[in-house]
Amino acid sequence: MGVDLFAGPLQRYYTRRWETPSGAAARAQGLDFRMTYGKSGTPPLLDARAAKAEVRDFATRLQPKLQLRDGPYWNESFELPYKALRLTHEGLGALVLWTAHLYRPDLKRPSRLPKDPWRAPAVVQAEQAGYYAGPMAVFEVHMVVPGASERIRSEVDPLGREILVTTGTVLRQAIRAVTPSLGLDAKAAVRITEAGPPPSGLPLLRGGRRWYEASKARWLRAPQPPVPEDEVRTLASYALSCFMVISRFATEHAVPIVRDE
Repeated sequence: MGVDLFAGPLQRYYTRRWETPSGAAARAQGLDFRMTYGKSGTPPLLDARAAKAEVRDFATRLQPKLQLRDGPYWNESFELPYKALRLTHEGLGALVLWTAHLYRPDLKRPSRLPKDPWRAPAVVQAEQAGYYAGPMAVFEVHMVVPGASERIRSEVDPLGREILVTTGTVLRQAIRAVTPSLGLDAKAAVRITEAGPPPSGLPLLRGGRRWYEASKARWLRAPQPPVPEDEVRTLASYALSCFMVISRFATEHAVPIVRDE
């Protein structure tokens, strides 16, 4: 399953006027690239007029829930830049697992990523014991909007989907809580994200959104880099770097962050 992080105007996001990292990478290599979403084969989207109205209503509903400042709540313009990073399902799972073990140092952390990190003992026990509400939960929210309140709330997005939303302040707190354990800083995060997702021992495609490339046979024949010895740490470092870079961009431009999958 592909998982990306998008930071930019929501009108641009919901009209799909942006390019996914995988699409950009394929285009740069001269490859044909197509993607399908579910049964329809196309991503849900809004036209420009509907997006403007729906995003405005969505922001208005969020204001009291997240105690946002008086509007405009964030920048909305098709002229604004956006940034998209390939988080990956494996990276997100490794980061959640890594964070869970920070709460449970008594449990032995696996070095290889489990097939389903969300069923690992440290993660399951975190949910059962009620401390999944910290950084672990923050990294899994669907959207982050500019704001200072320390809240996570549910709301129906412009496409009618119920999502979890928090503020940039909460995301930055979660990043600061986990960063020391992985020894990252801003420069390292940029370098890691520019290198792209690290290799994983798990299959690249898990179902859901699937990627099809006309030149698939070409890259299947290419030699694959070895899986890191501590796969969980490497993937968690990559995922946290993505959050660090995207958070900084969103803060500088006063735009939301969306987890796209």
